[in-house]
Amino acid sequence: MNSEKQPEISPVQKERTARMYEVYQRQPYLIELDGIKLNVARGVFPPEQGYTTKLMAKVIKTYSVNTVLDMGCGSGYLALTLRKNGVPNVWAADLNQAAVECTKENIKNNPDLAPIEVVHSNLFSQISPEIKFDLIVFNQPFYYGNGPFNVSPDEGRPLNERFLKEARNYLKSDGKILMNYSDLGDEINNPKGTAELLGYQVKVKLMEQGESFSNEVYEFS
Repeated sequence: MNSEKQPEISPVQKERTARMYEVYQRQPYLIELDGIKLNVARGVFPPEQGYTTKLMAKVIKTYSVNTVLDMGCGSGYLALTLRKNGVPNVWAADLNQAAVECTKENIKNNPDLAPIEVVHSNLFSQISPEIKFDLIVFNQPFYYGNGPFNVSPDEGRPLNERFLKEARNYLKSDGKILMNYSDLGDEINNPKGTAELLGYQVKVKLMEQGESFSNEVYEFS
């Protein structure tokens, strides 16, 4: 974990983390989302449990682009959704080796959505800067839950800043970035503020108000 002292975890966050441990104990298991068959492997974030994952899937269906990177691909759900939506060139990257293998397996489970280029990478470390993307999707962790799916040592604001600084080198001139946030997390980890400080233009693409918190998907350009 990052050496900076993190805010105290709220009761809602604690409940959410406990639920994630319950899901972790059930892994691996098979599900189907939007007609996509997924084997959710042990240690891979469960896409059906992600509030912002579902919003992100809705948003990416509105883009008609050529080359997209799904950063932090997890099970491969969003990468496969992009292919299902007709994106011809899709890349998927994750720091978690289990997620990389899970995504590869799920491409095999959905052969009509192949091919997808899958990379084991700490953000962009294993991606050539010669590749330029129309869209980069990052369904990033937005709070320090200390749960079973926390992989990066600098989750939250530090990860947002590192990602947004590096991402500029991989975008086409008119490229866009999609990132998520839920106020289930702490405001310091909202990528919107970090993006504004780094000079990005920010749009709220979709917002969903829940019973006790709201979820948002942002577009940065």
